[in-house]
Amino acid sequence: MRHAIFLFCLALLLSCDRELPNPVPDQSAPVITAHHLPVILNPNKEYTLSVKVQSDVPVPDSVALNVYLEPLKARIPVMHLALYDDGAAVHPQDDDIVAHDGIYTQKMLWNIAMNLNQNYIFRFYTVDVNGEETADFSETIPSISNTPPYINSVTVPDTLPSGFEGTKLIQVSVGDSNGVEDIQAVTLQIVRNDKVIVETGLEPQSSPAPDMRIFVLNVDSTFATGMKGQYELQFIAVDRSGAVSEAVRKPVFIENGPPVLHDLEAPLQIQRPAADMITFYITVGVRDPQSFKDIKNVKMIWQ
Repeated sequence: MRHAIFLFCLALLLSCDRELPNPVPDQSAPVITAHHLPVILNPNKEYTLSVKVQSDVPVPDSVALNVYLEPLKARIPVMHLALYDDGAAVHPQDDDIVAHDGIYTQKMLWNIAMNLNQNYIFRFYTVDVNGEETADFSETIPSISNTPPYINSVTVPDTLPSGFEGTKLIQVSVGDSNGVEDIQAVTLQIVRNDKVIVETGLEPQSSPAPDMRIFVLNVDSTFATGMKGQYELQFIAVDRSGAVSEAVRKPVFIENGPPVLHDLEAPLQIQRPAADMITFYITVGVRDPQSFKDIKNVKMIWQ
């Protein structure tokens, strides 16, 4: 009897279609990371801020930003912005480049007037449809009353001889009241008749003085390619905020010797063709004290 009851219940279970629960997708909260944030802030300067949002749930329409003065004594922001991922289509002034790529962008005019150097907390966060915060990310950025860097000294040769051996050193020493870490680059412009002929950068080097940074450029004879005569070397230092130093100008005389032809190969005589034409080759080597890059062309004149 017990066997009969058991078989009946088993058959009843097998004949029923059970409804299994649907699997719940693994959804995590959004994660905000820095994409492009300024290293320092200067008053009355415009910056572009952008953060990246990774999310398994529907992405937010915007990322909110609150800026607080450090130390955080009261949660009263000194600035509030919204960042968008719209390719500047909906908000033309946000400076966003590609829509819906997870990068939220906004331009900011830093008009916080503070005479003293201060740190500010930039807190980015997202809010869901219920008004609940779902993710946040904070970055501390210093704001400083920026002054441009200054060039302390410049060492350049008076003359660059034609085809000189080895290299000659150009060296610039730069200081910055905000610290040498604020110095970003030194640019050299070669000027003649108020026209910039060449522009190049110098390489930063370690400096024995803690309040100075050294930039150098080693030039060889190819430096004179396409130049000859008196020129002016103009040096400009730039800091990380884009502030530019006063230019320092130094004269230099650039020598440029003529090229030399060598190893001419040509037939001593040819037979005049009775008809049509004849082909023969003439070759000549050429060298230049400033390297072959200084050779414009080689011409041949029939006489």
